[in-house]
Amino acid sequence: MAQDTQNTQSNTQPKRLARAKVRRPEVEAAKTKADRKKTIRNIAVTSFAVLLILSMMVPYLATIVSSLRNATAASQAQNVLNSDNITSDQVDAMYSAGVDELEKTLAQSPNDLETIKNLGNQYMSWAYMMSSYATDEAAPERAAELFTKAQETFDRYLAIESDNDIKVNRAMCDLYMGNIAEAQQALEAVVGEDAECASAWANLGMIYELTNPDAAALAYERAIAADPDDALGAKSYAESRLEALKNASEEATVTEDSEATTDDAAATDAEAPEGAEAQVDETGTSN
Repeated sequence: MAQDTQNTQSNTQPKRLARAKVRRPEVEAAKTKADRKKTIRNIAVTSFAVLLILSMMVPYLATIVSSLRNATAASQAQNVLNSDNITSDQVDAMYSAGVDELEKTLAQSPNDLETIKNLGNQYMSWAYMMSSYATDEAAPERAAELFTKAQETFDRYLAIESDNDIKVNRAMCDLYMGNIAEAQQALEAVVGEDAECASAWANLGMIYELTNPDAAALAYERAIAADPDDALGAKSYAESRLEALKNASEEATVTEDSEATTDDAAATDAEAPEGAEAQVDETGTSN
């Protein structure tokens, strides 16, 4: 009897070990795959955040110096842009005098739309420079204050007259502050009123790359259609993003194929223990 018990224990133990060999690769493969996808997603989101900043930097860097109110300020701005470890005070120095001048002009003519527009754009540019270039601890809070000031100025404009460009700029302030849902809602409202607003479609494409990738390509196509001569730069930007989306899709396909090959290999490796287990069941012994 003792011998039978010993044989039974001997027979069942290899069976349990064989099962462990089958389950472990499957569990580890699934976990590895999940971790890999999570890592890829985190990298994609981070990369897009950088891309977002770079893409929106282009029009501002092209006009940032010329938009300042005088040659001295423009020269100072160029020096700041060429330096490292830019401080909030340095960025403030680039804009404060010009903005003060616009504020004084507006005080004399409170309903002058051109002055309101210029002031709003200056606050937005100031905030953008603060968030993108200043490296000290005070910069993020200061940038948020300036973006809010820009929005308040844009609201002042819109209270007098509706303007889609102003609405788009206001929405982009939300986006820069991280209020993605608000920015998306505002831009969707713009294209809902004017389906030919190329800048709104182009910026919606950027947001959709984060929130609704399938809609991003459609938004870029609408931007191209609304700016066929590239007068606003929306067409060239949208075309570059469509190309980037295409490349990303091809890379994702390669990654999926690679993962599938890895999974198939793991499944093949797992078959041998299953065969060993079958032999245990049939013969009562393990090879």
